Amino acid sequence: ASAEKPFFDSVEIFETQDALWKRVLDLNHLPPDTKLPTDGLSAGIETGVLVAVTPEEYARLRPEYASGRDSWMRVLAHEMIHRLHVNILAGKEDMMGPAWFYEGFAVIGAGLRLDSDLQYKSADKALAAVSKGGRGAYRRYAAGVRYFMGKTPLAELVKRAGHADFEDWLRKL
Repeated sequence: ASAEKPFFDSVEIFETQDALWKRVLDLNHLPPDTKLPTDGLSAGIETGVLVAVTPEEYARLRPEYASGRDSWMRVLAHEMIHRLHVNILAGKEDMMGPAWFYEGFAVIGAGLRLDSDLQYKSADKALAAVSKGGRGAYRRYAAGVRYFMGKTPLAELVKRAGHADFEDWLRKL
């Protein structure tokens, strides 16, 4: 895998989440009534365009993640890490694994220290924590990935994440 090709060709910044979402729909040729997937959508890479809200809108949408002075830049890096992850998998986006894994991977790769106070004591506790969504989920996801990185190399986790038995395999580490 390589990062020889750029992850995006252009950058567009939006004042509001609504404007960002309208652009995402337009870029993907989706109907205008398509529902927003999350209340905290703040950035993404869509059809070669890095789209994001302003730092101020990001802080309004995700105050729990936007406390660091470089948090907005790191959320952009988070989106780039997703593209790197897909490149590592030779373009096989469906092999990124469960959402908790690829989001936790991107949080760690972007250098976001959301989970610095979270430590799981067993695979079962880590997997139970990452199975919950809602506010603060990325914090739990990153802590879960860090837990399993302590059991096996990240490269092995990335390689196995897309397999149907991934979480069963994790329990056996």
